[in-house]
Amino acid sequence: MAAPAPDVALVRLSTRDMPEKERVEYWREVFGRHVIRIDFTPKSDAPFEAEASLWAVPGLRAHRSRYKGAAQLQRTRGLISQTDESVALLIDRKGSLGWSQHGAEIQLARSSAVLVLHAEPAEMIFPSADYMAIMAGHCAAHGRRRGSIAPLHSGRHGSARVAPGLPSYAARFVRSACHRTISDLRL
Repeated sequence: MAAPAPDVALVRLSTRDMPEKERVEYWREVFGRHVIRIDFTPKSDAPFEAEASLWAVPGLRAHRSRYKGAAQLQRTRGLISQTDESVALLIDRKGSLGWSQHGAEIQLARSSAVLVLHAEPAEMIFPSADYMAIMAGHCAAHGRRRGSIAPLHSGRHGSARVAPGLPSYAARFVRSACHRTISDLRL
């Protein structure tokens, strides 16, 4: 008898086939406000295009987003869920993200990451982007208190790179958040 399939949800959103004049408002309201709870503001007059793939299994959520065009994403106090104590591992696949939370600002390098709290205001700015975010319950971050983030080391030119040991920390983070296999999820 085959084992039951894990409860997996997959959603894909794209502005590619939409009329250009409807893209920004759709992305702001549907993806921004209702899916990931951020305020989205384009920072360029260039044609906007974005796509996202979102996955969820019990105890773990992930999404990959790609943007053509400069933008600012903000999680304000008004958009923070009172019940979401998740932490997110934000991975910059392109090397274009500027991130700020608690007055600290960093520029992520390609393939670098930062661990952030969903329950705190934050801002991300980029000229274009390709990033992934993996979110799990707060307990998965080994008791990190509200207001704390994983340590980062400064790289050249004000960029950030992952602290030594963070890749193994991230693996423990994901394992502790999801007791089921996630090998079928291709991020």
